[in-house]
Amino acid sequence: MGENVILLTNLAWSAWLFLGFVRGRLPFARLEHWQTRYVIGYAVWAWTVVLAFPLVFDFA
Repeated sequence: MGENVILLTNLAWSAWLFLGFVRGRLPFARLEHWQTRYVIGYAVWAWTVVLAFPLVFDFA
């Protein structure tokens, strides 16, 4: 569930920024910056899953 929310947020905001670019209201660099900064958020989620889930759910 959590990964779906993260991916949906990324997709929705990327679409909004892309629409702004297509309309000529936003520079494409704004979309590029969003995508590169979002990698950090996704990495934090991935490490949370890798480190916390085994402890919380008692995985071997």
